[in-house]
Amino acid sequence: MKNVLKNLILIILIIAVTVGIGFLVYRAVRSVSYNKEAKNPILTLEVEGYGEIKIELQPDYAPNTVATIIKLAQNGYYDGKAFYGTDSNVVACGMNLKTEEIPSDQYDENGNYIGPEGEEYTTTQTVEEDTLRVSDLDKSVKPYIDMEDEKYSTTPENERGSEDTDYKVSIFGEFVANGFNDNVLRFEEGTVGLYRNDYQFDTLDQQSRDSGTSLFFITTKEESGLNGAYCAFGKVTKGMDLIEKMLSLPVEEKEVDDEGNTTNDPVVGTLNDDSELTENSEIKKFQEGSYPVITKATVETYGVDYGIPEYMEAFDYNQYISDLYLQQIRNGG
Repeated sequence: MKNVLKNLILIILIIAVTVGIGFLVYRAVRSVSYNKEAKNPILTLEVEGYGEIKIELQPDYAPNTVATIIKLAQNGYYDGKAFYGTDSNVVACGMNLKTEEIPSDQYDENGNYIGPEGEEYTTTQTVEEDTLRVSDLDKSVKPYIDMEDEKYSTTPENERGSEDTDYKVSIFGEFVANGFNDNVLRFEEGTVGLYRNDYQFDTLDQQSRDSGTSLFFITTKEESGLNGAYCAFGKVTKGMDLIEKMLSLPVEEKEVDDEGNTTNDPVVGTLNDDSELTENSEIKKFQEGSYPVITKATVETYGVDYGIPEYMEAFDYNQYISDLYLQQIRNGG
């Protein structure tokens, strides 16, 4: 009788183990099947006068950067932004396009200015970097409106927000040189990367690596020197011909100050043998009136909610330089 009972218990254990293994195998197969069916989010940029550019975002390589781009697109942040320049190796995008109508000037026969001429206006276009703030990512935060902003006087005081809550932000740099080893996405033709600053001070390496916000660039050929130095977060799947078309747009000549120095235009650098960022690729802005403009940016997430990304208070480089200068004066430098 005891042997029968032992055999019965053994049979029950074998059945339980078999069912358990079967369940785990079923879960594994189902997981593999789900992963095969899972789709990366697709960012679509409708560019005026050009057409449609589609970018497959890569959350497996740069999850927080992708979440940032998705949230900005969902909030309409990129609508109206411009592709603003190139160095022939990349095309850069994300700056504000500012259009102004200025009264046409009038001069006498001696070249002396005598004021605006009637109702004639000259239209000018400029691009300027936008400041990414908390409210751009989190719509529950009231946007800060500066006193110099034309919207300041027409916005009720309780709707203006504050710099204490709507401060300038940047995001952690998801690339190998910043200790983020999961991002092995390579910069090839059509790779999309996040622009960041290089503050040219050894003491500001970390601030440089974490200075990315919303500006991005698209490589037009393989750029292995960018691997590990910038966050690659997507790949153009449609419209690369439109990016190539932008390479033929006229660019502005370098602006030179009275001392012969060129202006500090955006730069995309590469890593040298010592893993140091080297500035060797200056982005020249497109000439006025030729900026390709994003009329609408949308994103298909296939039902996945990527949430509000993590962000940090942006480093104030201008304040740093000002404080450094004052410190040198106090020290008699």
